[in-house]
Amino acid sequence: NPDLMGVGRRSVERSVRKLIEAGFTAEPVYQLGKPAKAIMQVASKHHGDLIVMGAKGLGGIARILLGSVSTRVAEYATCSVLVVR
Repeated sequence: NPDLMGVGRRSVERSVRKLIEAGFTAEPVYQLGKPAKAIMQVASKHHGDLIVMGAKGLGGIARILLGSVSTRVAEYATCSVLVVR
């Protein structure tokens, strides 16, 4: 959906701007694919030190059936991961 992509891009750009203003190094990256795999690939490619991501808070059964992107990234990423609720 093009509208959702625009909202997502603006949100990422706003977050990057705030990080840079706070003295961090950050750049926006947009990647399509399976979320956990894409996140870890981008972090590895850019030699990321930290992945910061939100958790939706799926219920127990949904988490078992669908899995959790943040859980998968936290378990398998090669750098540190901060999950924010």
